[in-house]
Amino acid sequence: MEYLIQLNDGPLDGVELSVAGDAARLIRSLSVNLVDESDVDNIEDAEVKTVDYDLYIDEPTANDDGGTLCFYHDRSTLVPKHPLAKIRHYLPPRDREYWSGWMIDITQALDECFQHVSPETRHADRAIKAYETAQRRLAEMPKLGSSE
Repeated sequence: MEYLIQLNDGPLDGVELSVAGDAARLIRSLSVNLVDESDVDNIEDAEVKTVDYDLYIDEPTANDDGGTLCFYHDRSTLVPKHPLAKIRHYLPPRDREYWSGWMIDITQALDECFQHVSPETRHADRAIKAYETAQRRLAEMPKLGSSE
C-alpha cells in the first residue's frame, strides 16, 4: 500500500513524499534538515537549518486503502494552532476577532514560557512572566452564548 505525505506550507511547501507500507500511518511529525540554496553544491560546509512539520488531524488522512497525510509547518498560519481555535467558526462575527486575539495571546505566552523554561536557557524570570500572562488571559475567557 502506498501513502502520500504532503508538506503544505513553510519552506518545503508543495513537496510530496510517496511512502510504501503501513508504517507511514504512524508518522505524526517530521523534522527535515535544510541547507541554503547557495550551499547545495558545497554540502560539506553548508549551514543546516531544521524545520518541523506536524500532521494536521482535521485534514483528510490516510485510510486503510492508502491516501494522503497532510503535514503543516510548525509556524503555519494556514491551520488553527489550538483545538479551541475551531470554536471561532461558531461565534457571531463581532466575537470572532476577540476570540482570535485571545487565543493568539495565550498561545504566544505559553510558547515563550516553554522556550525559557528549557534546560538550555537560564531565563526562569521570563518563563514565569509569560506563564502569568497566559494565566491572566485564560481568566479573561470570552463568554460563549448560552441557551438561557
